[in-house]
Amino acid sequence: MSITLYCHHGWSYDQTFWAPLLAQLPHVTPLLIDEGYYGAPSFPPPPSTPYWAVGHSAGVMALLGQELPQCLGLIAINGFAQFHESDDFPQGIPSRMIARMQRRLTTQPNDVLHSFRQSCGDHSPLPNAPLQSDRLHAGLERLCHDNHRPFLDRWNGRLYSLAGAGDPLSPARTGLPAPAQTTTRQGGHLLPLTDPAFCASFIQTIINSP
Repeated sequence: MSITLYCHHGWSYDQTFWAPLLAQLPHVTPLLIDEGYYGAPSFPPPPSTPYWAVGHSAGVMALLGQELPQCLGLIAINGFAQFHESDDFPQGIPSRMIARMQRRLTTQPNDVLHSFRQSCGDHSPLPNAPLQSDRLHAGLERLCHDNHRPFLDRWNGRLYSLAGAGDPLSPARTGLPAPAQTTTRQGGHLLPLTDPAFCASFIQTIINSP
């Protein structure tokens, strides 16, 4: 029987981010969240039958904070529970840097997105669709303020993390902390795009485990 993957992408991307990875997993049923950065948002409710949640980057933080009663576990790729720097999270990104992105997003949205994606190793063109600046701003607000580390314990025994050893985003470089079971792979912040076969194998091994 096909298992459903409930997938949440990260900031500056949309649901098409998952295409290379899902092409490696033809026997799963994808249910894709779209934050609406380039069009209408889509937040399908989670399945009423057992499923797995899969998040990338900021999508991991979003999933951590949700009540997902039928979820068998959360698979985090290049994920974090907090993005911004704080006294008890020094590996975070300074809030002033996120605020600078927010200011530039108002006048130079394409430049901000290109710069962010290129810093992560993605030199592909942006989607050919109007940017939704209000939703992009809201996404940065969450990165600047949200702390979902207190939610980690609720996932004890059901939390799996895949990190890129060369991830340029320091909050994601070492993966999620305990109680997550973390695997480190050579690569950067976009493992589902740059190493979809390994990511698919990682997911398949987890969902096939007894």
